[in-house]
Amino acid sequence: MGISSAERGGPNGPDVGTDLISKIGQSAAGIIRAPITANGIDRITVYLMLAEHPVYVSLSLARSEILKKWYITLIVFMIW
Repeated sequence: MGISSAERGGPNGPDVGTDLISKIGQSAAGIIRAPITANGIDRITVYLMLAEHPVYVSLSLARSEILKKWYITLIVFMIW
């Protein structure tokens, strides 16, 4: 038996997908800065529609991972 969405503490897969698709469908390209799931980590999602077809490509990464290199560079710069 699987774990229900109530036991996981978040929405089920179709709910998350519907919410994300509705945000992506508002424009041909963009950036979404928010958790993808309830109580999820802060993520940055970049998306782009392919050749004016109803097909999107997206990449979603944890905000902390994206900014880690920037934070390290900033600290090194401040020390110098």
